[in-house]
Amino acid sequence: MTALPTGIWWDWDYCVILDWDDATFEPGPTLPDPPPVEDVLPAELRARIHRFGEEMEQHYGDAFCEDHVPPPAATARRLTGEYRAIGEALGREGFTVRLGTTWWL
Repeated sequence: MTALPTGIWWDWDYCVILDWDDATFEPGPTLPDPPPVEDVLPAELRARIHRFGEEMEQHYGDAFCEDHVPPPAATARRLTGEYRAIGEALGREGFTVRLGTTWWL
């Protein structure tokens, strides 16, 4: 079995970013590239991440546009809470999680 990195980069920046944290793993000639992060997560957590990404796209996908209408404050708080809760769930899977900047706040 391939050794897995210990760290995950979890973020949303117009799409879900879920990748191995390069600071915790460096593939080389004797250490092959690990599988995608999604492949080592439980199905329920993968589905939760996917739902989060879809909802973020719905509310923030056009945030770069001048006419973007931000979601209601309650929706923004809920999404931010879900982002952090997913980070915690990834941590419970045994990974060190590097969170993004949550620029949408």
